[in-house]
Amino acid sequence: MTWIATRTLLDESGKTVRVSLGPPETVGDLWRCSVLIEAEGEGTRAGYAHGVDAFQAIQNGLERIYVDTEALGRPLTWHAPGDSGFARSMPLGLGVAFRRKAEGLIAEATLAYVDELKASR
Repeated sequence: MTWIATRTLLDESGKTVRVSLGPPETVGDLWRCSVLIEAEGEGTRAGYAHGVDAFQAIQNGLERIYVDTEALGRPLTWHAPGDSGFARSMPLGLGVAFRRKAEGLIAEATLAYVDELKASR
């Protein structure tokens, strides 16, 4: 398998969790990306993330990596302790109105947090 992206994460004990995302490919009318999670000492989780186009398959692949690594039940580190670099994505199935409302709340919270950081300096 050829991977378009691979990342190695570390848990607090130094064990590795390697995550990989395959290139989007068509399967009938849908697209899919292979997802592989290799957790040292725990085995491998392999599967697919699907979408109606290549972009959605990639987005869903990143979401699956987030969900599967969270399910391991321990903090994983990429650059910052406890931060794997993968985040929950915005749910699209609840409609545009929900997405825009949630995006607005995130934008407001981000600005407030930045203001707090500036005030503490």
